[in-house]
Amino acid sequence: MLLFFHGVGWVQDDLDTHDGLCGKLAKWGSCIVVAVDYGLAPENKFPAGVNDAIVAYQWACKNAS
Repeated sequence: MLLFFHGVGWVQDDLDTHDGLCGKLAKWGSCIVVAVDYGLAPENKFPAGVNDAIVAYQWACKNAS
C-alpha cells in the first residue's frame, strides 16, 4: 500500500491533478495506492491538512490487510 499526498505545502492541487500518476504508481509498483484528499490552506487552517494526513495514515494501518 502506498499513501499518496498530492500537491505542495498543503495549499494546492487535488486528487484529480494526480489521478494519472497514482494509476501509474499502482501499476508499476503492483500495489494499492491510497490518494489522500486533505484540507487545503488557506480554507483549512494549519494543522488541518496535517491532521487529515495522520487520520489517513491511521486508517491505512488499520485496513492494510
